Amino acid sequence: MLLSAPSRLDETGAEELLDRIARRTGVPDAIDCSGIRFADPYGVLVLLAIGLSAPYRRGRAWGLILPRDPAVLSWLDRCGARSLIEKFFIVAGLPAADDTDRRDSGRDPVLLEVALVREGADVHRAVSRIKARADLLLVSRLGYSGLAADRFTVAMAEVCQNVVDHSGGPGLALAQCYLRAGSGPEIRLAVADVGIGVRASLAPRYADRLPGSWDDRAAVRLAFRRGVTGSGDPDRGLGLAAVADMVRAWGGTLRLRSGTAACEVGAHPGERGGLAPFPGTQVAIRLPHAAGRQ
Repeated sequence: MLLSAPSRLDETGAEELLDRIARRTGVPDAIDCSGIRFADPYGVLVLLAIGLSAPYRRGRAWGLILPRDPAVLSWLDRCGARSLIEKFFIVAGLPAADDTDRRDSGRDPVLLEVALVREGADVHRAVSRIKARADLLLVSRLGYSGLAADRFTVAMAEVCQNVVDHSGGPGLALAQCYLRAGSGPEIRLAVADVGIGVRASLAPRYADRLPGSWDDRAAVRLAFRRGVTGSGDPDRGLGLAAVADMVRAWGGTLRLRSGTAACEVGAHPGERGGLAPFPGTQVAIRLPHAAGRQ
């Protein structure tokens, strides 16, 4: 059974892919990504999370057909996603990575190649890589102040550390600068894990204390409230509320998805329930060029 991925694998496309999987009868044998013409960090990490999550796959690896578009395939190489796709999926009948067309090389720079996050040392390595490139890309190329670049690094560290502290499963992080985006230059950052999810993480402390039903939608909404923590220590880390405050101040958006619900804060606030079920937690952050002037 072959399931086709949408032509754009971004936040909207990833949701469409998960919905297509949920509506299929039985488990797909393979995902056909050959028609993808654009992919961003969030879409790619959701795809990788599908391959990484054994319960979601019901214990067996899926097949995957890589994109035909040379620029997309080249970006998957440059950002480190292709090697993980070939690790998590059974990839058929395509050229070796060294033989791919690299026409997009030297264009929009990767801020952080795909990083596996399992422990604190992984977070430190990812943040060190981000920090090393922040001044070059955020300050000199996107107009950020040095202070804003430092705060971006702190926000990245907080979101990645949440995987270690709360998910109970492995995670992935990826960040990309888009200098030629149609709506203006921007940064897109994504972190995804296949752990227990926000509802299970917060349930021991909050499930019996809130009025109404305790479901995914209530949990992701609560996660943005200041002082809310799954660790029991309100002084540990910044918290998602502080990260959301940074993103709002920069004119960006932060989207949190877990289970069957998503909540977005910032430039386009809103929330949704009844989404296709998916394990773990997925975070997407978008920061526009103008944010760096604050």
